[in-house]
Amino acid sequence: MLAGAAVINPALENYREAASILAGMKDQSITLFDATVAVPATRLAIEVWTYDRHFDVMKTSVWRFRARRSEQDNRADFPCLLSYIPQSCPSKR
Repeated sequence: MLAGAAVINPALENYREAASILAGMKDQSITLFDATVAVPATRLAIEVWTYDRHFDVMKTSVWRFRARRSEQDNRADFPCLLSYIPQSCPSKR
């Protein structure tokens, strides 16, 4: 399940930097949790998998679904994501 995932534990300095981000964006409703995720993700150049627009506001790299050249490539990379194509998900065969 964790293949391709980056599991990281924030350090105290990450929390301090996150608090600094929040202090500079008081007009936004960004949580300390989100800011704390953004700090090491930015430092490590890791994309955050989220639909939360606050990561865009913080200029954090966010993972976005990128269509491949062909639908066959998409099925290979994301077999159950394309649930509107019943044959794409092995469990629906």
